[in-house]
Amino acid sequence: MSNDDQLAIDTHVLSDKSAELQEEGSVDISINDVKGQHASLVEEKIEANVSEDLQPKESTTDLADDQQDANAPTIQDNSHHSHPQQYNNDDESLSSGSGKKIVKFSDENLVSGVAEVKDPLIAASATTASEMISAYRQSCAKLRVKPIEKLIQQLENITDFDEPQAYLNLKDARLADNKTCETLEEIFKRARWITIDIENTSLDDEGAIALFEMFEYYHSTMRLSCGYNPKIRLRGWHAASRMIKKTSIEYFDMRNTTWTEQSIPLLARTIRAKSCLSTLHMENTHVSGRPLFLLASALKLNEALRDLFIGDNKLVSADAVPLANMLRYNSTLSLLDLRNNIIQDVGLAHLCQGLAEQPRTGGLATIVLWNNQITHLGMKHLARSLPEMKHLETLNLGCNRITNEGIHIIRTGLLKNRSLLRLGLMSAKITCQGVVPIAEVIADNKRLIRLDLRENDIRAGGLLALSLSLKINESLTRLDIDKDPKKEPGHEVMQQRLLADIYSYCQRNKMKARRREYEILEKQTSSIDSDKEDPTPHFEKLPTHSSLDSPRFISPENPQFKGEFEFEAITHQLASEKMNDNSNNNEVTDSDEKSDDYSELNAEGDYSRKNRLRMLHDNSDDEDDIEGDEDQLSRSPDDFEKEMDKVIADINYASTTTTEEDKAIGGNIPL
Repeated sequence: MSNDDQLAIDTHVLSDKSAELQEEGSVDISINDVKGQHASLVEEKIEANVSEDLQPKESTTDLADDQQDANAPTIQDNSHHSHPQQYNNDDESLSSGSGKKIVKFSDENLVSGVAEVKDPLIAASATTASEMISAYRQSCAKLRVKPIEKLIQQLENITDFDEPQAYLNLKDARLADNKTCETLEEIFKRARWITIDIENTSLDDEGAIALFEMFEYYHSTMRLSCGYNPKIRLRGWHAASRMIKKTSIEYFDMRNTTWTEQSIPLLARTIRAKSCLSTLHMENTHVSGRPLFLLASALKLNEALRDLFIGDNKLVSADAVPLANMLRYNSTLSLLDLRNNIIQDVGLAHLCQGLAEQPRTGGLATIVLWNNQITHLGMKHLARSLPEMKHLETLNLGCNRITNEGIHIIRTGLLKNRSLLRLGLMSAKITCQGVVPIAEVIADNKRLIRLDLRENDIRAGGLLALSLSLKINESLTRLDIDKDPKKEPGHEVMQQRLLADIYSYCQRNKMKARRREYEILEKQTSSIDSDKEDPTPHFEKLPTHSSLDSPRFISPENPQFKGEFEFEAITHQLASEKMNDNSNNNEVTDSDEKSDDYSELNAEGDYSRKNRLRMLHDNSDDEDDIEGDEDQLSRSPDDFEKEMDKVIADINYASTTTTEEDKAIGGNIPL
């Protein structure tokens, strides 16, 4: 087809299109204009073809190179502006009309120096309590808010600003106004605290964001309690998650707050990342279903969290599945509190399977299943898994319908387990028939140190079984039983005597454990002082009174420390008495052990003073108690009564109140 024919066809098509556009009124163009434009384009194309024909033919290699050059990007191609070093002439590129800026770095070193981040906290040496209070009052006056008198009273007692203060109590103070929270910056930029308590302060998102940002910037605390603030929502928890990630907070309590599917991923990302958080309280925070799944998935990769409290969240059997999967992979979590949920027997089966498959390098040491509607049907799963649990030390099954049948089922598992130290069976619907297998476990077990059987129907037969088992047991140091069991007609005296026997055996085991501790401490201190000419007495190396008042097993302050030995810590007073009584001989004699044994018995009952004396005299016939004290055999009951007169006045049953150890394991839950 010739060029003229093509021109005629194009002209005809364009004329038809132009007519349609003119009818619509959208364009005003004539056919001559179209012909003129098209003719100029055709002439340019013909001239280009003629010029190519006149040029000499190039080789195949040259043609290939030309094609590659034609396909290669040119300098004006804007798609390659990510490599500014390709341009050698910045002025030409800017004048080309591309409209985009081109950045070019010089070869010289641009970093001239490095400055360390300055601590935002004002110098402690230049701060006094009066200056801090004055600055706080001025800030309150400027923002027209009322100062918190509770805070001012605590600030007045600060004397040393070089070290973090112990505790700042803002609990129940009203911080609902954002301006009130802003005034606290004058405090937090001048001092730090180990623990800050802002529970039940009516915080909302705005106030929470202000406080969390202050804690993040000034590193104000290591332990933070912000529970009972249900008005904190997504934005506030976002700031809290960022604060946990960027600071050294180890303890975070947010019980009785509101978490949703939108806010829990923020915390999950923080837990998955490397943070210092070791204790997390999330009781009654609506963490169930998908939020719990996200939290458990994040804990699979976490290596810092030690204690997790997620009780009172209405968890069901299906929620135990993500928790069991988490336990299979997590070897650092030490305490899991699931109290007051609805785990039931099916959920217990999932948890037992996860505990049995934990890594050998580490695993869960404490699990609290208090009040989870567990029955004897779930004990078969626990019995199968107990021999495989190499790290479990505390098991709390209290307030569940375990019954005698459930105790018979788990008896074999308890006998095969070699790691369990504490077992809680309070209010488990157990009678004397269920106590018999428990007594068998006590007689055979060499590691169990505490057993809780309160609020069960245990009468004379069960007490007799426990007494006989404790007679040969040397590890159990605490057995919690109701101090006033149900009376059986004709057996009241026998019940009281059996109770006294039980507590005396526990005290005997405690003293033997303490003697073993003395021996170990002596070995440790003697190895340290062996190179010294004048070594200090061994008992002066014992821990201080403040460190011995609380149990050394598990504590919120130091959840990783389980106790170097398997018995309760001694008091400083007892250590001093031992050091004075044995100044010439560091060994603890059996007579000393017996004396301390009875002096620490705390019991009170209905039996008469004469019966108690007879009981003590009968107990003195044990070979372990009278070994090394031959004079004791020749003493009459009357002499023994006079000698023990002062001791009997203090005899009382062991207290059944909740201790610090109870609080560490499950709040007010026993064991």
